[in-house]
Amino acid sequence: MQKGTKWWALAGACTGYGLDAVDFMILSLALPLIITDWGLTLAQAGAIASSTMLGAAVGSFLIWGPITDLWGRRKTLAVCLFWFGAISVACGFAQNFFQLAILRFLCGLGLGGEWAIGATLVAEFFPSAQRAKATGFVQSFWAIGYAVAVGIMMLLVPHSGWAGLFWGGGIALFGGLFIWIFVPESPVWLAHKSQNKTDSATKASGVRQTYENVKYLFSKGQIKVLVLCTLLYTFIMTSYWGSGTWIPAYLATVRGMNVKTMSNFLLWYSFFGFLGYNFGGLIADKMGRKASFIFFPAMAAIFTIVWITQSVPGYAFVAGMIFTFFNHGMVGPFGAFVAENFNVKQRGLALAIISGTARSITISIPYIIGAIADATNLTYAIGTLAILYLSASITTVFMKETKHMAIDDQVIIEGSAK
Repeated sequence: MQKGTKWWALAGACTGYGLDAVDFMILSLALPLIITDWGLTLAQAGAIASSTMLGAAVGSFLIWGPITDLWGRRKTLAVCLFWFGAISVACGFAQNFFQLAILRFLCGLGLGGEWAIGATLVAEFFPSAQRAKATGFVQSFWAIGYAVAVGIMMLLVPHSGWAGLFWGGGIALFGGLFIWIFVPESPVWLAHKSQNKTDSATKASGVRQTYENVKYLFSKGQIKVLVLCTLLYTFIMTSYWGSGTWIPAYLATVRGMNVKTMSNFLLWYSFFGFLGYNFGGLIADKMGRKASFIFFPAMAAIFTIVWITQSVPGYAFVAGMIFTFFNHGMVGPFGAFVAENFNVKQRGLALAIISGTARSITISIPYIIGAIADATNLTYAIGTLAILYLSASITTVFMKETKHMAIDDQVIIEGSAK
């Protein structure tokens, strides 16, 4: 293994996650414009976001989880980006609510595999002392993607309206090409594949291998780990996506921001989110995974309430930046934390099950928040997310610490600790 290959793997995972964020933020930025253009209710707009989550859950469970353990991390990650990049462009041509909801479901099928595959790839390249920082750095590219989406809005919306946002999402096609050409395959997966080829006793069909992996993950010794990891990610996803989906609409309708003011706010929001992602990974490597996942969601809960109850613009801005720091920081080291709980044979499938289950539950959150907002107001609806943040902190208390745990079956990568 040549020196430096882990950095190409890191670049590939960052590219994938950043473009995942571009797609998510494009939808969030487009929704207020689509609501006005098509006369949708907040609940209907939430249903469009929920259709994306439904597709992501289906894709994670039925497509990408089994495929990444059979085909490898690099190739599968590239195909995910090709998929959702092409469908994003098609979304710009939707003519009504139903067309857009269907296209967003199809787009979600591609999005469903990106995070689990990228997190697995990075976790299998980096040693335990660097793993949380590495996955936190990958997660920080969500903030970069957020900023890119804002840039697309500023560049294309004045000329093409909300359709231009979706057309801009086609940059994921170039990201897929980069990963296909430059990103190396996981040495852990390659070693496992080579062992299976030379050991006739372990040779089995892809279907049989997937069955054995599922059986192991739901065995008595592993089911508790799988359930706790799934619960933690579910609370993180529902709170994170619930706030992220509706923040642009909140800024436009409650705070009264125009496109320029909102763009400036969201760029600062992205910057502090970037800092939060990386600081979360640093805390997880220095103080432990559990400390990070107890502290950051709890602080996000507190500053959710502080932010939405501030009426003075200056104080509200500061509270909003602190909120985004903790909101993003709680996500940063999750890939490392979960990957350390599973071995190489089941790791990709486990992360796909966890991600797919969380996304399945998260499907309803954009719609629920929209429905609550229709019944009360958007400020109150966003405030209810504090309960989910606190639930993430409480779940972490019952999990084991994995800070010093090596990725088992990991091959020695020359220069990997440098």
